Amino acid sequence: MPKGDTAVYYSREDAGWRRRQGHWMQVAGIAALIAVVLVIAGSVWIGVTGSRAKSELTKVRADLDRMRKQISSGEFADARTTAAQAAKDARSAHELTSGPAWWTGAQLPGVGNPLETARGVAIAADRLATKVLPALIRITQDLQPERLQPSAQHINLDALRSINAQVSSVDDAVAQIQQQVHALPAHTWLTSIDHGRADLVGSIDALNNYLSSAGSAALVASDLLGAKGPKRYFVGFLNDAEARGLAGLPGAFGILVANRGRIRFTHFGKDKELLNVPSDSYFGPAYEALYGAYEPTTKYLNSTTSPNFLYSAQIWAGMWRKHTGQRIDGAIAIDPTALSYLLAVTGPAHLPDGTTVSAENVVELTQSTAYLTFGDNQSARKQFLLDIAKAAEKRVFEQHDNLPALLKAMGRAAGERRLLVWSANPKSQAELERWPVAGLAAPANVPSGRVVINDYAADKLNYYLQSSVRWERSGCSSERDIKVTITLANKAPASGLTKYVAGRDPRDPHAGDSVISLSYQATSGAVATGMTVNGKRVAMTTGTELGHPVYGQIVKLPRGATRTVVLTLVEPAGTGAPEIVPQPMVSPMRVTVVDARCP
Repeated sequence: MPKGDTAVYYSREDAGWRRRQGHWMQVAGIAALIAVVLVIAGSVWIGVTGSRAKSELTKVRADLDRMRKQISSGEFADARTTAAQAAKDARSAHELTSGPAWWTGAQLPGVGNPLETARGVAIAADRLATKVLPALIRITQDLQPERLQPSAQHINLDALRSINAQVSSVDDAVAQIQQQVHALPAHTWLTSIDHGRADLVGSIDALNNYLSSAGSAALVASDLLGAKGPKRYFVGFLNDAEARGLAGLPGAFGILVANRGRIRFTHFGKDKELLNVPSDSYFGPAYEALYGAYEPTTKYLNSTTSPNFLYSAQIWAGMWRKHTGQRIDGAIAIDPTALSYLLAVTGPAHLPDGTTVSAENVVELTQSTAYLTFGDNQSARKQFLLDIAKAAEKRVFEQHDNLPALLKAMGRAAGERRLLVWSANPKSQAELERWPVAGLAAPANVPSGRVVINDYAADKLNYYLQSSVRWERSGCSSERDIKVTITLANKAPASGLTKYVAGRDPRDPHAGDSVISLSYQATSGAVATGMTVNGKRVAMTTGTELGHPVYGQIVKLPRGATRTVVLTLVEPAGTGAPEIVPQPMVSPMRVTVVDARCP
């Protein structure tokens, strides 16, 4: 060995180890190459199948749009064919986004979020198309007029029961799909996927609301229509020419009986029938503090002083029970404007004296013309109004070939709180209170406002009252500053008013002057900081109703004058959009909402 060289000796074991190390390095290299190839292949596969899945889901959206149009046109056989095609397209999208590549990609933290969302959207669309759409078509078909109302004054309760059963059968499926989609990543690095998820969330939420409403409506309607035996309802006809918090003065009334889907009026009465009949109702000290001076529980004409219908309804039920011994199972309130919506569908009604009552003239006829025609002859005027109620009732019940339009008109009236319903059955009432038709204040957690007008001088000048409300909210903290501007204008004519309408002799220079009890029901937890009338600071009355603070003032409103009432408050921000409820009036109360934009 040359000097300076160092000898290196390897044992047999060392040589074996080196051979094994080289082998595993070769294996690792091959594995890495395979992994790279798989990643590339998987990415290509995801790209190709993702593009095809997107195309399939686009077809599904087109299928759903076509199906909605077919359902609206009553083409249910075609709608079922379209629903089957939607299910086929959704199944294809689901299959395209399944498999190892999609599953593996979806597991990658952050990077895989779009894949997870895309897979979830495809799965949800598949389940929606296969499990829900067929039931949706059947439910909608059962809502058709020929099934719901096969003849005048008869509602098919079997159809209502079928609707409720079908809704119950798909409720769980929709809830599961809704929960699954809501759990998917909403904000990924791919905006097109985010938009697709958001569209599906909106569609499923809307579908869930529709099914929930259809099921609840069918269940409540079955009860209200006497599925288990006769139900008796007090129907109050309101006169907005003399304002009351609910809408107007209660006048003529009827007793309606529903028995196993068959509906008929058994009695019509004038207000004098209940004038001296107490209801034996008591709603607690808060109600008494606000309305006790009007004696609403003992005076029928003041029974609608509160804007919350559950009070008026129970007063009416108590008065009728006291008067006749008969139990009342519910109550309905309707004003002339609501009646005009119904007559617009049914066509005009005709009175025994030949008078035509139509959508165009019923408001003026009942709240202005009747006073001019009959003057101080109250008996003749009330009989005339009763004849209108009877004729309109007959016309509405005769009209059964355009039920969808009639239901739409009722929905419009209910949305404006001109048609209200109360049930003595707690379960049905709880369902009704989900909708405006119950005539209740907003939930405690919702920012809200409600102007309440009661005529204070026993005249009929509110026929000429014009009103508006501007609700402004500023700030973005947990408490907000509120400014409510209420404008009242007395547009009574300078001449032509009778004493009964004007509340005083027409020769009096103050004939036509109005006095209004004005109050405002604020958001729960609100505190008023001040009130002015035409810029002059005034003291306020205070109270509470159903958890809402109430602030009020008596406003004198001379003929031709305008009064501007400004109320400032500090109130909790609440949740959701502001709910500012206009009071039903002859001239609709105009509402403007100006809300701060908060992040």
